[in-house]
Amino acid sequence: MGTTKQTTHSGDFHVTGKIIADRGIESDDLSQFKKEMATAAAASTVKSVQTDAAIAAAAEAAEEAAALAELPVLTLSASSVSRNRARELTPSTLTISAATPRGVAYTGIFTIELSQDTLNYTTVYTSPENENTYTYTIPATMEIEGTTYYVASIRISLYKAGDTTTLYDQEYVSVIKDTSVAAMYLGRTFEAHPGEYVDGDSWLVYGDDDATVLRGVYYSNDGTPTSRPARARGLKHLGHHSSLAPSGSRPARARGLKHLIH
Repeated sequence: MGTTKQTTHSGDFHVTGKIIADRGIESDDLSQFKKEMATAAAASTVKSVQTDAAIAAAAEAAEEAAALAELPVLTLSASSVSRNRARELTPSTLTISAATPRGVAYTGIFTIELSQDTLNYTTVYTSPENENTYTYTIPATMEIEGTTYYVASIRISLYKAGDTTTLYDQEYVSVIKDTSVAAMYLGRTFEAHPGEYVDGDSWLVYGDDDATVLRGVYYSNDGTPTSRPARARGLKHLGHHSSLAPSGSRPARARGLKHLIH
């Protein structure tokens, strides 16, 4: 009768008397085998935990993406506004509304700010309560510390319902001068202030008592009528000279003025 060796099954540690069918492990090596299997099991557990963490992170990222996809956004009735020489705006009003990307109306807080330089903004409207839509009448000018400026940009913001700290969306509307606002010659007048004018416009001012006496050549400097010397080239043949222009005024260029005095 032959002798047999004590062995165990490598897959489930089941001792089958003295012999294992698929992997013969000597009884002397059983302890080492168990250690190897324990190490493998531990590694498998770590990998499983890492996989679970990755799955959880991916799920969280997906939830955040879904939440962002549902954040409300602004809808504006116009993306830009034009201003003509008469300071008329087209369109003259701006309608603001909010909704989710799926089209569900959102009720929150709107703020509207104006800027004369597209850098610094002044708040002119904040929703008194949660609202879904608002129509704002756009002004052509704004006043800052006693000085009047043309509005150059409008900033509209949408905040979470009930507060102005959680910003959901923000849009800008530019106010652009149309072609009628380009500098032009306004003709001859008795008054230094001919009425409506824009920066760069020029005009000839004659004496109140004698329309042939040239008092000066005027132009609008940042919206302020400023005189030029009447000694500008092309005006010498008039034989009259006005007083010198104020300090800091532009040099007498009198572009195209020669044909204007006839």
